[in-house]
Amino acid sequence: MIPAPMIHTAKKMVLRVMVVAAMAASGCGLGGETVVPYELVGTWKTTAPAYADHVLRLSTTAVVFETETKSGPSHPVWRVTKESEHGTVLYAINYTDSIDQVFSFYYDPAGGGTIRLKNQPQFQWKRES
Repeated sequence: MIPAPMIHTAKKMVLRVMVVAAMAASGCGLGGETVVPYELVGTWKTTAPAYADHVLRLSTTAVVFETETKSGPSHPVWRVTKESEHGTVLYAINYTDSIDQVFSFYYDPAGGGTIRLKNQPQFQWKRES
């Protein structure tokens, strides 16, 4: 006969495996890449007057938000997901600041590439040559 504590431990292990599998299947907390795709790497700027001096820098492993006169800290990327939304590509880059953050934007590769932030789609950011 198997002792009760061993059965309880086995049940907990099976339950944990089932939870992780369910999270993976739903895309909750798991999945995605751990590096920024090369098509997004570079320096991005906009001509929108409110953000004309702002710069977005994407490397394969970090996100940097800065202005032309002030450097910003490098935020490590820990997950990148890509999906289709409204007929366009939506990227979500999870990075670490003092807390975990998500930077979501629409990407269009035409003409060298443009980014439109999900929360501010009226502004277009273009990659610097």
